[in-house]
Amino acid sequence: MPEPTIYLDYAAGTPVSEDVLRAGLDAAKLTGNPSALHAAGQAAADRLTASRSELAKLLAVRADSLVFTAGATEANNLVNLAVRRTYPQGKVAALAVDHDSQRLGADYVLEVDPRTGRLLPEDIAGLPADTCCLSVAGVNNELGTVQPLAAINKALGRLRSARAAVGNGLPLLLHVDASQMALVHAVQPQALADADLVSFNGAKFYAFKQSGLLYVKPGLGLRPPFAGGGQEGGFRPGSESVMLAAGLSSALAEVARKRPEAVRRLRELQAAFETRLQDLGGEVAGGRSRFRSPHISTVIFKGHDNESLAFRLSQAGIFVGVGSACHSRSDLLKTSPLKALGYGREEIYSALRFSFGYETTAVELDRVAGVLAGLLGPGRADG
Repeated sequence: MPEPTIYLDYAAGTPVSEDVLRAGLDAAKLTGNPSALHAAGQAAADRLTASRSELAKLLAVRADSLVFTAGATEANNLVNLAVRRTYPQGKVAALAVDHDSQRLGADYVLEVDPRTGRLLPEDIAGLPADTCCLSVAGVNNELGTVQPLAAINKALGRLRSARAAVGNGLPLLLHVDASQMALVHAVQPQALADADLVSFNGAKFYAFKQSGLLYVKPGLGLRPPFAGGGQEGGFRPGSESVMLAAGLSSALAEVARKRPEAVRRLRELQAAFETRLQDLGGEVAGGRSRFRSPHISTVIFKGHDNESLAFRLSQAGIFVGVGSACHSRSDLLKTSPLKALGYGREEIYSALRFSFGYETTAVELDRVAGVLAGLLGPGRADG
């Protein structure tokens, strides 16, 4: 009898939970367009409103501050475009380790501490005077680095005051991409240093793919970047998916219930697993610091090609990542956050990302370590 498969690519996408599936399928039966005036449309609108209200309650924000999106990539681009449309003279900054949807749209890219992958708050003082938004991933999708959001926003506050003293009227907004946070971190905007804007990706916390959310702090006055209907306060026009919204609210409620126990368990699993992989010669990228999330471990197996290792693991029924699922291998040298930590071609092409979810068990990780031991044994280097 074949061994059951082991999924360790939760950072790329979680399975859809049973509760989310039920909520989504139930909402999908509502055939009306939420903008329609007839009874079928009103029923859909009521369900959409209920989902938004539930999300607002979970996030401790106003319902009208939430914009449904097709994931965090779209939400991040919405932020970039809206900020630029509102402040044409303003510039956007992002971190060198962050997702393309933040970094490639930025005018200024900030380097991070190469030991940890974290932004040093003192570096914020050097932001150019025309910077009006700093975009930060709360947890890095490949390294698992947790950024010091409170210290970052405190530094932004000092810079805001210094600017005001010299008559600089540009705002300095904080945008947090919380895509990788919901599984193991509190994601209420207030818990994220009272961020002005927050992106969410349902595919990372047991909701449907192409479901997402953008929090926009009331009173920001950002101008919607797209033309179209008035849906989502005009910020994201187009007919909303009642099904995706229902799934998203169900998923966030579920992870809020499960998160406290999951964090403790995942920390223990990660610590034991990383020790096993270090014993096999692996190097944990970014070090085993307390500044990392317990559900993401990128490990470098120098001398071994990561695609070859991932393929062999897949043949054994073990599914892992070789970096962000958004990138092809040819992109890795340009986009990998490992580059910002000082790693070169050899390390980048020998790194595997193991990411865990609520279903991950110690038995599974023991099996993965055992299979890797065989693949990494004498004479198995890929050169």
